[in-house]
Amino acid sequence: MAKKGKAFGGMMIKPDAVLGKVIGSAKQAPSKMTKNLWGYFKRRKLLKKTATGPFGGLKVKPDAMLGKVTGNAMIPPTQVFKKVWAYIKRKKLTAK
Repeated sequence: MAKKGKAFGGMMIKPDAVLGKVIGSAKQAPSKMTKNLWGYFKRRKLLKKTATGPFGGLKVKPDAMLGKVTGNAMIPPTQVFKKVWAYIKRKKLTAK
């Protein structure tokens, strides 16, 4: 039997100074980054309920730190994750 590989091919994220203030400065797996982002949203009370819908109209209102990564517009959590990944790829913050 073939040896089972690691999730995301063993990719790790090395946050820079800006992203490190949001998710922590330690090198981490993408799943841990997602948990840290949700924790940041909840800790800073950035989640706002705007209307009814699949997520109850849940939106994230970025603060100054998160705004440097995602922009300052109020957007759904899924869009925040897309923008964070775009930031990671643009800055080349991934490593094996």
